Amino acid sequence: MAHEEVEVDDLLPEHQQVLKKMSLQEKTISDTHPGDHIFHSPRYTCLFSYPETLTLHNCGFQPGTSYIDKYMASLSPDLLLELLTCDVLHMCFSAVSCPKAVLSWLFQLMSIHPNSQVSQGAFNIIYTILHNPDLTDEWVPSITDIARVFVNYGASLQDLFPDPSLVSVTAEDIRSSADRENIKIENNEVVSDIIPNNNNNDHETNCYRTENLQFVLHIITYAMQKRPHYYQSNPDHVLALGVMLCKVALDVQLNWDILKYDFEVCIAAVLHCFSKEDWPERAVQLCHILPTITSHHHNKAYIVQLMPASVRGHYLQRRLAYAMLQHLLFEATEFDDLAEIKVQQLFNVILSVKATANTDFYYLYSILSLIDLTVGNEALPSSEKKDIEKLTDILRSASGDVRDNSSDPDIAIVKDMMVRITSKWTFMKQGMGTKQKSIYSWTRPSPQKLPVENVQCSQSDHDDSDSDQSGSSSKEMDQSEMLYEEDQSDGAESHQSDITENHQSDNHENNRNQSDEGGGDEVTEKNGNIDMSLHYSDEEVDT
Repeated sequence: MAHEEVEVDDLLPEHQQVLKKMSLQEKTISDTHPGDHIFHSPRYTCLFSYPETLTLHNCGFQPGTSYIDKYMASLSPDLLLELLTCDVLHMCFSAVSCPKAVLSWLFQLMSIHPNSQVSQGAFNIIYTILHNPDLTDEWVPSITDIARVFVNYGASLQDLFPDPSLVSVTAEDIRSSADRENIKIENNEVVSDIIPNNNNNDHETNCYRTENLQFVLHIITYAMQKRPHYYQSNPDHVLALGVMLCKVALDVQLNWDILKYDFEVCIAAVLHCFSKEDWPERAVQLCHILPTITSHHHNKAYIVQLMPASVRGHYLQRRLAYAMLQHLLFEATEFDDLAEIKVQQLFNVILSVKATANTDFYYLYSILSLIDLTVGNEALPSSEKKDIEKLTDILRSASGDVRDNSSDPDIAIVKDMMVRITSKWTFMKQGMGTKQKSIYSWTRPSPQKLPVENVQCSQSDHDDSDSDQSGSSSKEMDQSEMLYEEDQSDGAESHQSDITENHQSDNHENNRNQSDEGGGDEVTEKNGNIDMSLHYSDEEVDT
Protein backbone atom coordinates (compact mmCIF):
# COMPACT_ATOMS: atom_id res chain seq x y z
CA MET A 1 0.00 0.00 0.00
CA ALA A 2 1.46 3.34 -1.06
CA HIS A 3 2.16 5.91 1.65
CA GLU A 4 0.00 9.00 1.43
CA GLU A 5 1.67 12.39 1.78
CA VAL A 6 0.70 14.18 4.98
CA GLU A 7 0.35 17.93 5.01
CA VAL A 8 1.79 19.94 7.86
CA ASP A 9 -1.66 21.24 8.75
CA ASP A 10 -2.84 17.68 9.26
CA LEU A 11 -0.33 17.03 12.02
CA LEU A 12 -1.04 17.46 15.69
CA PRO A 13 -0.13 20.85 17.17
CA GLU A 14 2.71 19.42 19.26
CA HIS A 15 4.11 17.68 16.18
CA GLN A 16 3.90 20.90 14.21
CA GLN A 17 5.91 22.64 16.92
CA VAL A 18 8.61 19.99 16.81
CA LEU A 19 8.76 20.13 13.02
CA LYS A 20 8.97 23.91 13.07
CA LYS A 21 11.74 23.80 15.63
CA MET A 22 13.80 21.38 13.55
CA SER A 23 13.22 23.00 10.17
CA LEU A 24 15.70 25.49 8.68
CA GLN A 25 14.37 29.00 8.21
CA GLU A 26 14.81 30.90 4.99
CA LYS A 27 17.70 33.34 4.87
CA THR A 28 16.64 36.98 4.68
CA ILE A 29 20.10 38.56 4.39
CA SER A 30 20.70 39.04 0.70
CA ASP A 31 24.11 38.50 -0.85
CA THR A 32 23.67 41.64 -2.92
CA HIS A 33 21.83 44.91 -2.48
CA PRO A 34 18.22 45.00 -3.77
CA GLY A 35 18.80 48.10 -5.90
CA ASP A 36 16.24 50.55 -7.26
CA HIS A 37 14.44 50.83 -10.56
CA ILE A 38 16.25 53.70 -12.22
CA PHE A 39 15.92 52.79 -15.89
CA HIS A 40 12.37 51.84 -16.89
CA SER A 41 12.23 49.63 -19.96
CA PRO A 42 9.08 51.25 -21.49
CA ARG A 43 10.97 54.53 -21.63
CA TYR A 44 14.04 53.11 -23.38
CA THR A 45 15.06 55.22 -26.42
CA CYS A 46 12.43 57.79 -25.43
CA LEU A 47 14.57 60.60 -26.90
CA PHE A 48 16.58 59.20 -29.78
CA SER A 49 17.29 55.96 -31.60
CA TYR A 50 19.36 54.99 -34.60
CA PRO A 51 18.77 55.51 -37.48
CA GLU A 52 15.34 57.11 -36.91
CA THR A 53 16.28 60.29 -35.06
CA LEU A 54 19.99 60.02 -34.24
CA THR A 55 21.59 61.52 -37.32
CA LEU A 56 24.53 63.80 -37.87
CA HIS A 57 22.23 66.57 -39.07
CA ASN A 58 20.12 66.40 -35.89
CA CYS A 59 23.31 66.67 -33.82
CA GLY A 60 24.20 69.97 -35.51
CA PHE A 61 26.56 68.76 -38.22
CA GLN A 62 26.96 71.11 -41.16
CA PRO A 63 29.07 69.51 -43.92
CA GLY A 64 31.94 71.50 -45.38
CA THR A 65 33.83 71.14 -48.61
CA SER A 66 36.20 68.35 -47.51
CA TYR A 67 35.81 64.85 -48.79
CA ILE A 68 35.20 63.37 -45.31
CA ASP A 69 32.39 65.88 -44.67
CA LYS A 70 30.65 64.99 -47.91
CA TYR A 71 31.07 61.29 -47.23
CA MET A 72 29.57 61.49 -43.72
CA ALA A 73 26.71 63.70 -44.89
CA SER A 74 25.59 60.97 -47.30
CA LEU A 75 26.40 58.07 -44.96
CA SER A 76 23.88 55.25 -44.93
CA PRO A 77 23.39 52.85 -41.99
CA ASP A 78 24.81 50.02 -44.06
CA LEU A 79 28.18 51.80 -44.32
CA LEU A 80 28.31 52.85 -40.67
CA LEU A 81 30.23 49.78 -39.53
CA GLU A 82 32.82 50.24 -42.24
CA LEU A 83 33.36 53.88 -41.32
CA LEU A 84 33.80 53.22 -37.60
CA THR A 85 35.98 50.13 -37.83
CA CYS A 86 38.56 51.56 -40.22
CA ASP A 87 40.95 54.43 -39.53
CA VAL A 88 39.54 56.82 -42.15
CA LEU A 89 37.61 59.02 -39.72
CA HIS A 90 40.51 59.11 -37.30
CA MET A 91 43.09 60.04 -39.94
CA CYS A 92 40.85 62.66 -41.56
CA PHE A 93 39.35 64.07 -38.37
CA SER A 94 41.37 67.27 -38.63
CA ALA A 95 39.49 68.02 -41.88
CA VAL A 96 36.03 67.65 -40.28
CA SER A 97 34.20 70.98 -40.26
CA CYS A 98 32.11 70.34 -37.07
CA PRO A 99 34.19 68.12 -34.73
CA LYS A 100 32.00 68.78 -31.68
CA ALA A 101 28.84 67.69 -33.50
CA VAL A 102 30.53 64.52 -34.78
CA LEU A 103 31.83 63.59 -31.32
CA SER A 104 28.43 64.21 -29.76
CA TRP A 105 26.86 61.99 -32.42
CA LEU A 106 29.43 59.24 -31.78
CA PHE A 107 28.85 59.46 -28.01
CA GLN A 108 25.11 58.97 -28.35
CA LEU A 109 25.52 56.30 -31.02
CA MET A 110 27.90 54.39 -28.77
CA SER A 111 25.35 54.43 -25.94
CA ILE A 112 22.50 52.66 -27.76
CA HIS A 113 23.68 50.79 -30.84
CA PRO A 114 23.00 47.05 -30.48
CA ASN A 115 25.97 46.03 -32.64
CA SER A 116 29.02 45.58 -30.44
CA GLN A 117 31.41 46.33 -33.30
CA VAL A 118 29.74 49.67 -34.02
CA SER A 119 29.78 50.65 -30.33
CA GLN A 120 33.40 49.59 -29.98
CA GLY A 121 34.35 51.52 -33.12
CA ALA A 122 32.69 54.71 -31.86
CA PHE A 123 34.38 54.27 -28.50
CA ASN A 124 37.81 53.83 -30.08
CA ILE A 125 37.47 57.03 -32.10
CA ILE A 126 36.38 59.11 -29.09
CA TYR A 127 39.09 57.56 -26.94
CA THR A 128 41.80 58.36 -29.49
CA ILE A 129 40.67 61.96 -29.88
CA LEU A 130 40.51 62.53 -26.12
CA HIS A 131 44.12 61.35 -25.87
CA ASN A 132 45.25 63.49 -28.80
CA PRO A 133 44.57 67.19 -28.19
CA ASP A 134 46.11 68.07 -31.54
CA LEU A 135 43.01 66.78 -33.29
CA THR A 136 40.55 68.78 -31.21
CA ASP A 137 40.35 69.88 -27.59
CA GLU A 138 36.96 71.54 -27.78
CA TRP A 139 34.73 68.67 -26.67
CA VAL A 140 34.12 66.63 -23.53
CA PRO A 141 30.84 64.97 -22.53
CA SER A 142 29.07 67.62 -20.50
CA ILE A 143 26.57 66.93 -17.75
CA THR A 144 23.82 67.66 -20.28
CA ASP A 145 25.19 65.05 -22.70
CA ILE A 146 25.47 62.47 -19.91
CA ALA A 147 21.98 63.20 -18.57
CA ARG A 148 20.59 62.92 -22.09
CA VAL A 149 22.04 59.39 -22.43
CA PHE A 150 20.69 58.28 -19.04
CA VAL A 151 17.25 59.71 -19.75
CA ASN A 152 17.25 57.87 -23.07
CA TYR A 153 17.95 54.68 -21.09
CA GLY A 154 14.69 55.20 -19.22
CA ALA A 155 15.58 57.36 -16.22
CA SER A 156 13.75 60.52 -15.23
CA LEU A 157 15.29 63.84 -14.31
CA GLN A 158 13.79 63.42 -10.86
CA ASP A 159 15.84 60.24 -10.39
CA LEU A 160 19.05 61.71 -11.74
CA PHE A 161 18.82 64.93 -9.72
CA PRO A 162 17.09 63.87 -6.49
CA ASP A 163 18.15 66.81 -4.33
CA PRO A 164 16.86 70.33 -5.04
CA SER A 165 20.20 71.82 -4.02
CA LEU A 166 21.88 70.21 -7.03
CA VAL A 167 22.31 71.96 -10.33
CA SER A 168 19.49 70.40 -12.29
CA VAL A 169 19.29 69.88 -16.02
CA THR A 170 15.87 70.75 -17.39
CA ALA A 171 13.95 68.94 -20.10
CA GLU A 172 14.56 71.83 -22.49
CA ASP A 173 18.31 71.46 -21.98
CA ILE A 174 18.49 67.86 -23.12
CA ARG A 175 15.79 67.77 -25.78
CA SER A 176 16.43 68.50 -29.42
CA SER A 177 13.95 69.32 -32.13
CA ALA A 178 14.14 65.80 -33.58
CA ASP A 179 13.53 63.95 -30.30
CA ARG A 180 10.35 62.10 -29.51
CA GLU A 181 7.83 64.10 -27.52
CA ASN A 182 5.37 61.47 -26.42
CA ILE A 183 6.85 60.94 -22.97
CA LYS A 184 7.50 63.12 -19.94
CA ILE A 185 11.07 62.94 -18.79
CA GLU A 186 10.75 65.15 -15.71
CA ASN A 187 9.38 62.35 -13.51
CA ASN A 188 8.47 58.68 -13.65
CA GLU A 189 5.01 59.26 -15.03
CA VAL A 190 4.60 57.06 -18.11
CA VAL A 191 2.23 58.15 -20.86
CA SER A 192 -0.22 55.44 -21.87
CA ASP A 193 0.29 55.77 -25.60
CA ILE A 194 4.01 55.07 -25.53
CA ILE A 195 5.01 52.52 -28.11
CA PRO A 196 8.31 50.85 -27.21
CA ASN A 197 10.94 51.13 -29.87
CA ASN A 198 11.65 47.65 -31.18
CA ASN A 199 12.96 48.55 -34.59
CA ASN A 200 16.33 46.99 -33.87
CA ASN A 201 16.07 43.32 -34.63
CA ASP A 202 19.12 42.54 -32.52
CA HIS A 203 17.32 43.76 -29.39
CA GLU A 204 15.94 40.75 -27.56
CA THR A 205 14.68 42.92 -24.71
CA ASN A 206 13.62 46.53 -24.68
CA CYS A 207 16.29 47.79 -22.28
CA TYR A 208 19.80 49.15 -22.34
CA ARG A 209 22.84 46.91 -22.72
CA THR A 210 25.44 46.92 -19.96
CA GLU A 211 28.19 46.92 -22.59
CA ASN A 212 26.97 50.25 -23.92
CA LEU A 213 26.79 51.69 -20.41
CA GLN A 214 30.32 50.51 -19.76
CA PHE A 215 31.55 52.42 -22.83
CA VAL A 216 29.77 55.54 -21.54
CA LEU A 217 31.44 55.25 -18.12
CA HIS A 218 34.86 54.81 -19.71
CA ILE A 219 34.49 57.90 -21.88
CA ILE A 220 33.40 59.99 -18.88
CA THR A 221 36.40 58.73 -16.93
CA TYR A 222 38.89 59.40 -19.72
CA ALA A 223 37.51 62.88 -20.35
CA MET A 224 37.88 63.84 -16.68
CA GLN A 225 41.37 62.41 -16.46
CA LYS A 226 42.71 63.93 -19.70
CA ARG A 227 40.83 67.23 -19.76
CA PRO A 228 39.92 68.03 -16.14
CA HIS A 229 39.98 71.81 -16.67
CA TYR A 230 36.64 71.63 -18.48
CA TYR A 231 35.01 70.27 -15.33
CA GLN A 232 37.01 72.13 -12.68
CA SER A 233 35.62 75.41 -13.92
CA ASN A 234 32.13 74.37 -12.75
CA PRO A 235 32.32 72.35 -9.49
CA ASP A 236 28.52 72.38 -9.07
CA HIS A 237 28.19 70.28 -12.22
CA VAL A 238 30.86 67.90 -10.94
CA LEU A 239 28.94 67.48 -7.69
CA ALA A 240 25.72 66.76 -9.56
CA LEU A 241 27.55 64.27 -11.77
CA GLY A 242 28.89 62.40 -8.74
CA VAL A 243 25.39 62.05 -7.28
CA MET A 244 24.05 61.00 -10.69
CA LEU A 245 26.60 58.19 -10.99
CA CYS A 246 25.81 56.85 -7.51
CA LYS A 247 22.12 56.87 -8.36
CA VAL A 248 22.62 55.07 -11.69
CA ALA A 249 24.79 52.41 -9.98
CA LEU A 250 21.74 51.35 -7.94
CA ASP A 251 19.77 50.17 -10.96
CA VAL A 252 18.44 46.64 -10.47
CA GLN A 253 19.95 45.48 -13.73
CA LEU A 254 23.40 46.23 -12.29
CA ASN A 255 23.05 44.04 -9.20
CA TRP A 256 25.65 41.40 -8.34
CA ASP A 257 28.41 43.99 -8.68
CA ILE A 258 28.05 44.34 -12.44
CA LEU A 259 30.21 47.27 -13.58
CA LYS A 260 31.06 48.06 -9.95
CA TYR A 261 34.74 48.59 -10.73
CA ASP A 262 33.86 50.85 -13.68
CA PHE A 263 31.71 53.00 -11.40
CA GLU A 264 34.48 53.17 -8.79
CA VAL A 265 37.02 54.41 -11.33
CA CYS A 266 34.57 56.94 -12.73
CA ILE A 267 33.69 58.24 -9.26
CA ALA A 268 37.41 58.50 -8.46
CA ALA A 269 37.83 60.74 -11.52
CA VAL A 270 34.89 62.87 -10.34
CA LEU A 271 36.36 63.33 -6.85
CA HIS A 272 39.73 64.26 -8.33
CA CYS A 273 38.17 67.10 -10.32
CA PHE A 274 37.48 69.11 -7.16
CA SER A 275 40.18 71.59 -6.28
CA LYS A 276 42.18 71.13 -3.10
CA GLU A 277 40.56 74.14 -1.46
CA ASP A 278 37.04 73.16 -2.51
CA TRP A 279 37.26 69.46 -1.66
CA PRO A 280 36.37 69.45 2.11
CA GLU A 281 33.21 71.47 1.52
CA ARG A 282 32.14 69.30 -1.43
CA ALA A 283 32.74 66.13 0.60
CA VAL A 284 30.36 67.39 3.28
CA GLN A 285 27.77 68.20 0.61
CA LEU A 286 28.00 64.66 -0.74
CA CYS A 287 27.51 63.32 2.79
CA HIS A 288 24.30 65.37 3.07
CA ILE A 289 22.85 64.35 -0.30
CA LEU A 290 23.79 60.69 -0.83
CA PRO A 291 21.99 59.27 2.27
CA THR A 292 18.69 60.53 0.81
CA ILE A 293 18.90 59.02 -2.68
CA THR A 294 17.72 55.58 -1.53
CA SER A 295 15.69 54.25 1.37
CA HIS A 296 16.92 50.67 1.75
CA HIS A 297 19.69 50.12 4.30
CA HIS A 298 21.59 47.65 2.09
CA ASN A 299 21.57 50.13 -0.79
CA LYS A 300 23.06 52.74 1.51
CA ALA A 301 25.88 50.39 2.46
CA TYR A 302 26.51 49.63 -1.22
CA ILE A 303 26.86 53.33 -2.06
CA VAL A 304 29.51 53.68 0.65
CA GLN A 305 31.34 50.66 -0.75
CA LEU A 306 31.40 52.33 -4.18
CA MET A 307 33.83 54.95 -2.94
CA PRO A 308 37.19 54.30 -4.64
CA ALA A 309 40.39 53.13 -2.98
CA SER A 310 42.14 56.50 -3.15
CA VAL A 311 43.05 59.20 -0.67
CA ARG A 312 39.89 61.18 -1.33
CA GLY A 313 37.88 57.99 -1.63
CA HIS A 314 38.91 56.84 1.87
CA TYR A 315 38.30 60.34 3.23
CA LEU A 316 34.77 60.40 1.84
CA GLN A 317 34.00 56.77 2.63
CA ARG A 318 34.45 57.13 6.40
CA ARG A 319 32.39 60.30 6.59
CA LEU A 320 29.69 59.00 4.28
CA ALA A 321 29.36 55.78 6.29
CA TYR A 322 28.94 57.81 9.48
CA ALA A 323 26.32 60.00 7.79
CA MET A 324 24.46 56.88 6.62
CA LEU A 325 24.44 55.54 10.19
CA GLN A 326 23.07 58.79 11.59
CA HIS A 327 20.41 58.87 8.90
CA LEU A 328 19.36 55.24 9.49
CA LEU A 329 19.40 55.17 13.29
CA PHE A 330 18.46 58.74 14.22
CA GLU A 331 16.97 60.09 10.95
CA ALA A 332 19.51 62.89 10.99
CA THR A 333 19.88 65.07 7.93
CA GLU A 334 22.38 67.64 9.20
CA PHE A 335 25.86 66.63 10.26
CA ASP A 336 28.17 69.06 12.02
CA ASP A 337 30.86 66.59 13.07
CA LEU A 338 32.14 65.42 9.70
CA ALA A 339 35.30 67.51 9.64
CA GLU A 340 37.20 64.84 11.57
CA ILE A 341 35.82 61.38 12.25
CA LYS A 342 36.86 59.81 15.58
CA VAL A 343 36.14 56.38 16.96
CA GLN A 344 34.40 57.77 20.04
CA GLN A 345 31.64 59.16 17.80
CA LEU A 346 30.49 55.56 17.25
CA PHE A 347 29.81 54.82 20.92
CA ASN A 348 26.15 55.81 20.71
CA VAL A 349 25.80 53.88 17.46
CA ILE A 350 27.28 50.66 18.83
CA LEU A 351 25.16 50.93 21.97
CA SER A 352 22.02 51.11 19.83
CA VAL A 353 23.21 47.97 18.04
CA LYS A 354 23.57 46.23 21.39
CA ALA A 355 20.01 47.25 22.33
CA THR A 356 18.52 45.84 19.10
CA ALA A 357 20.69 42.74 18.75
CA ASN A 358 17.83 40.25 18.38
CA THR A 359 15.41 42.13 16.13
CA ASP A 360 15.95 42.57 12.37
CA PHE A 361 19.15 40.74 11.49
CA TYR A 362 19.22 42.00 7.89
CA TYR A 363 19.04 45.57 9.17
CA LEU A 364 21.69 44.77 11.78
CA TYR A 365 23.92 43.33 9.07
CA SER A 366 23.86 46.61 7.13
CA ILE A 367 24.49 48.63 10.30
CA LEU A 368 27.54 46.53 11.13
CA SER A 369 28.84 46.98 7.58
CA LEU A 370 28.55 50.77 7.92
CA ILE A 371 30.24 50.73 11.34
CA ASP A 372 33.13 48.76 9.88
CA LEU A 373 33.42 51.21 6.99
CA THR A 374 33.37 54.17 9.37
CA VAL A 375 36.36 52.83 11.30
CA GLY A 376 38.04 51.96 8.03
CA ASN A 377 41.12 49.90 7.32
CA GLU A 378 43.75 52.62 7.59
CA ALA A 379 46.03 53.07 10.59
CA LEU A 380 44.47 55.17 13.35
CA PRO A 381 46.39 57.60 15.58
CA SER A 382 47.68 56.22 18.88
CA SER A 383 45.46 58.65 20.78
CA GLU A 384 42.42 56.56 19.77
CA LYS A 385 43.80 53.29 21.11
CA LYS A 386 41.60 53.29 24.21
CA ASP A 387 38.54 54.23 22.14
CA ILE A 388 39.00 51.37 19.70
CA GLU A 389 39.51 49.01 22.63
CA LYS A 390 36.26 50.19 24.22
CA LEU A 391 34.42 49.88 20.92
CA THR A 392 35.74 46.33 20.54
CA ASP A 393 34.55 45.37 24.02
CA ILE A 394 31.05 46.74 23.38
CA LEU A 395 30.71 44.89 20.08
CA ARG A 396 32.04 41.67 21.62
CA SER A 397 29.46 42.02 24.37
CA ALA A 398 26.72 42.60 21.77
CA SER A 399 27.84 39.44 19.99
CA GLY A 400 27.29 37.50 23.18
CA ASP A 401 23.80 38.97 23.51
CA VAL A 402 22.71 37.49 20.18
CA ARG A 403 20.93 34.26 20.98
CA ASP A 404 22.12 31.26 19.01
CA ASN A 405 19.59 29.46 16.86
CA SER A 406 20.79 26.68 14.58
CA SER A 407 17.66 26.95 12.46
CA ASP A 408 18.19 30.63 11.60
CA PRO A 409 21.09 31.23 9.17
CA ASP A 410 20.83 35.02 9.61
CA ILE A 411 22.03 34.73 13.21
CA ALA A 412 25.10 32.80 12.14
CA ILE A 413 25.89 35.40 9.46
CA VAL A 414 25.56 38.31 11.89
CA LYS A 415 27.58 36.67 14.66
CA ASP A 416 30.30 35.71 12.20
CA MET A 417 30.47 39.31 11.01
CA MET A 418 30.74 40.56 14.60
CA VAL A 419 33.61 38.19 15.31
CA ARG A 420 35.46 39.22 12.16
CA ILE A 421 35.07 42.93 12.94
CA THR A 422 36.22 42.57 16.56
CA SER A 423 39.23 40.52 15.43
CA LYS A 424 40.18 43.19 12.91
CA TRP A 425 39.88 45.95 15.50
CA THR A 426 42.00 43.92 17.92
CA PHE A 427 44.80 43.68 15.35
CA MET A 428 44.46 47.40 14.62
CA LYS A 429 44.78 48.18 18.33
CA GLN A 430 47.92 46.05 18.64
CA GLY A 431 49.53 47.90 15.76
CA MET A 432 48.74 51.39 17.01
CA GLY A 433 51.56 53.52 18.39
CA THR A 434 54.38 51.29 17.15
CA LYS A 435 56.32 52.32 14.09
CA GLN A 436 59.14 49.99 13.16
CA LYS A 437 62.06 51.99 11.87
CA SER A 438 64.53 49.15 11.36
CA ILE A 439 64.10 45.60 10.21
CA TYR A 440 66.36 44.55 13.10
CA SER A 441 64.41 46.34 15.84
CA TRP A 442 62.66 43.11 16.80
CA THR A 443 65.87 41.15 17.34
CA ARG A 444 67.51 40.54 20.73
CA PRO A 445 71.26 40.64 21.50
CA SER A 446 72.90 37.25 21.86
CA PRO A 447 73.66 36.32 25.52
CA GLN A 448 76.89 34.53 24.48
CA LYS A 449 80.09 36.48 24.14
CA LEU A 450 82.78 35.11 21.89
CA PRO A 451 86.36 35.64 23.18
CA VAL A 452 88.59 37.75 21.01
CA GLU A 453 92.28 36.96 21.10
CA ASN A 454 94.87 39.39 19.85
CA VAL A 455 98.07 37.95 18.43
CA GLN A 456 101.03 40.00 19.50
CA CYS A 457 103.72 40.24 16.85
CA SER A 458 107.19 41.37 17.93
CA GLN A 459 110.27 42.17 16.00
CA SER A 460 113.79 41.15 17.10
CA ASP A 461 116.21 43.77 18.21
CA HIS A 462 118.55 44.99 15.56
CA ASP A 463 122.18 45.48 16.36
CA ASP A 464 124.19 48.10 14.67
CA SER A 465 126.82 45.64 13.58
CA ASP A 466 126.36 43.80 10.39
CA SER A 467 127.70 40.56 11.87
CA ASP A 468 124.95 40.42 14.54
CA GLN A 469 122.26 41.01 11.90
CA SER A 470 123.60 38.29 9.68
CA GLY A 471 124.00 35.89 12.63
CA SER A 472 120.44 36.48 13.78
CA SER A 473 119.15 35.93 10.28
CA SER A 474 121.13 32.71 10.00
CA LYS A 475 119.76 31.47 13.35
CA GLU A 476 116.18 32.17 12.35
CA MET A 477 116.66 30.42 9.03
CA ASP A 478 118.11 27.38 10.81
CA GLN A 479 114.92 27.15 12.93
CA SER A 480 112.73 27.19 9.84
CA GLU A 481 114.85 24.45 8.34
CA MET A 482 114.36 22.28 11.41
CA LEU A 483 110.56 22.72 11.31
CA TYR A 484 110.48 21.91 7.66
CA GLU A 485 112.73 18.84 8.05
CA GLU A 486 110.38 17.21 10.62
CA ASP A 487 107.62 16.76 8.04
CA GLN A 488 109.77 15.36 5.22
CA SER A 489 111.49 12.04 4.53
CA ASP A 490 115.19 11.54 5.23
CA GLY A 491 116.23 11.75 1.58
CA ALA A 492 114.18 14.89 1.00
CA GLU A 493 115.54 16.44 4.20
CA SER A 494 119.19 16.21 3.03
CA HIS A 495 118.42 17.56 -0.39
CA GLN A 496 116.36 20.47 0.91
CA SER A 497 118.93 21.31 3.58
CA ASP A 498 121.66 21.69 0.98
CA ILE A 499 119.50 23.98 -1.10
CA THR A 500 118.55 26.08 1.92
CA GLU A 501 122.17 26.44 3.11
CA ASN A 502 123.34 27.53 -0.31
CA HIS A 503 120.52 30.05 -0.51
CA GLN A 504 121.31 31.30 3.00
CA SER A 505 124.96 31.83 2.15
CA ASP A 506 124.05 33.85 -0.94
CA ASN A 507 121.63 36.02 1.06
CA HIS A 508 124.26 36.54 3.75
CA GLU A 509 126.79 37.78 1.23
CA ASN A 510 124.23 40.05 -0.44
CA ASN A 511 123.17 41.56 2.86
CA ARG A 512 126.78 42.21 3.84
CA ASN A 513 127.47 43.95 0.53
CA GLN A 514 124.34 46.10 0.84
CA SER A 515 125.30 47.06 4.38
CA ASP A 516 128.71 48.16 3.25
CA GLU A 517 127.11 50.31 0.55
CA GLY A 518 124.82 52.13 3.04
CA GLY A 519 121.64 50.03 2.57
CA GLY A 520 121.32 48.97 6.21
CA ASP A 521 117.76 50.23 6.59
CA GLU A 522 116.40 47.93 3.87
CA VAL A 523 118.14 44.94 5.42
CA THR A 524 116.73 45.73 8.83
CA GLU A 525 113.21 46.00 7.47
CA LYS A 526 113.59 42.81 5.50
CA ASN A 527 115.04 40.91 8.45
CA GLY A 528 112.30 42.29 10.65
CA ASN A 529 109.62 40.95 8.34
CA ILE A 530 111.24 37.55 8.34
CA ASP A 531 111.46 37.64 12.10
CA MET A 532 107.74 38.48 12.45
CA SER A 533 106.61 35.60 10.24
CA LEU A 534 108.89 33.14 11.96
CA HIS A 535 107.74 34.27 15.40
CA TYR A 536 104.13 33.63 14.39
CA SER A 537 105.12 30.18 13.08
CA ASP A 538 106.70 29.37 16.46
CA GLU A 539 103.40 30.10 18.23
CA GLU A 540 101.50 27.87 15.83
CA VAL A 541 103.97 25.05 16.45
CA ASP A 542 103.68 25.46 20.24
CA THR A 543 99.90 25.34 20.00
